[in-house]
Amino acid sequence: MALNGIVNGTEYLLYIGTSTVVFGTAASFSVEMDTKDISARETYNWKKILPTTRKWSMEFEGKLAYRLIDGSTPTGYTFDEIITEFYTGQNKNFIMIKSLQANAITWGGFAYLSSASVEGPNEDNSTFNLSFTGTNELLQA
Repeated sequence: MALNGIVNGTEYLLYIGTSTVVFGTAASFSVEMDTKDISARETYNWKKILPTTRKWSMEFEGKLAYRLIDGSTPTGYTFDEIITEFYTGQNKNFIMIKSLQANAITWGGFAYLSSASVEGPNEDNSTFNLSFTGTNELLQA
């Protein structure tokens, strides 16, 4: 079901399995479809294409923190846990981008971590960026 009005970006979280990725500041989701050129003389110089493979990805940005201000460990996936499980272990897992609104559509599927980075600017908050590339089909959950 669609949400009424403009959706606030803070409504979206990235989930790995049933746990959120913590300290998030931005999440994005994209789908693409490759095409194959089938132009020929008979198309009179007009390009003609057919759809081929489809792919999807999800990106995430968050503040880099290993513990909460009170020293406790946060509930959910931290940057270190993601690196250990997805990069070092080269594991795929079910991920989804989900709104906090109960009636919003959720998209997800199995994915691999395709890139991860940490930025540590001088006198500013450190952040991390994650990119996941889907394997197999995208599902509406």
